[in-house]
Amino acid sequence: KGLRTTRKAIIGPWAHKYPHFAVPEPRIGFLQEALRWWDQWLQNVPTGVARDPDYRYYVMEAYKPGTFPERIDGRWLGDSFWGFGHVDTKKWSLNANGIGPTPGEEKALTVSSKQTTGVESGGEYCVIWLGPEFPGDQAKDDAQSITFDTPALVTDIDIVGQPAVELDFSVDKPVASVAVRLNDVWPGGEVSRITYHLQNLCMRDSRETPTRLEPGKRYRMKIKLDDIAWHELCDRNFLRSTIADDRGGDRDHRLEFGCGGIGPILLDQLQANAHDNHQRHHGSRARIAGRERDDCQQGQEHDQRVEQ
Repeated sequence: KGLRTTRKAIIGPWAHKYPHFAVPEPRIGFLQEALRWWDQWLQNVPTGVARDPDYRYYVMEAYKPGTFPERIDGRWLGDSFWGFGHVDTKKWSLNANGIGPTPGEEKALTVSSKQTTGVESGGEYCVIWLGPEFPGDQAKDDAQSITFDTPALVTDIDIVGQPAVELDFSVDKPVASVAVRLNDVWPGGEVSRITYHLQNLCMRDSRETPTRLEPGKRYRMKIKLDDIAWHELCDRNFLRSTIADDRGGDRDHRLEFGCGGIGPILLDQLQANAHDNHQRHHGSRARIAGRERDDCQQGQEHDQRVEQ
């Protein structure tokens, strides 16, 4: 955003390492790609790099939880902009009986999670090097959280971009945090984490100047989860949004938020021919953007030319 010159990005399924030897596979010829770029702009060698899609990203097939997936199946796509182009936004409501297309009756829900929530299955905050640092089965953490499940999906979905949730909440302490996860639930009960975010609620207005909360006061905050590219299967899986308080050193605080009169869950990139819900509702909501599998061919399928 904002760049007025040639820019390119290749986003794969890897941990924080160079993609010619990173895990999980598939790897790419990172050195060859770098050479194409520098030959073009430092030596004026016509490598064709300027004609590549601005964004090439790997849409991961849904995979069962494991702290060290050696390979994640998927496919490469190319687009002009991350989060634009062939991406539509789908908005859902967090209701007391699950995730729905419209808000139900507003109801206050309270959560005070155990301090062990996320210890066994959370994975590393930043997955790096070659070790087993990916998130494990989220089922135990879900049992210590408030969860919202979708009905059975009627089509496969590519979730591409930055999911977001808008919460109406109050707390009983002046300092509080929340953990929001988007999960993939398998028929056998295993739960894979698609993406997540840990949010200090004192930063609701500003990250630079956090301010204490007033206990009992109702606030609203939009929380953006980490960017992701994930292919969700309609024939056997469903999506789950989870909310838990992330207490750190405070053992006792409780988080209360309204659901129902809640607006939508926005998975900020659900490339679907989904009708955007532009109505405003009081309460929490979330957003997903992406594309239905039948429509994914509208995006340019792009195989990496250089593979190791």
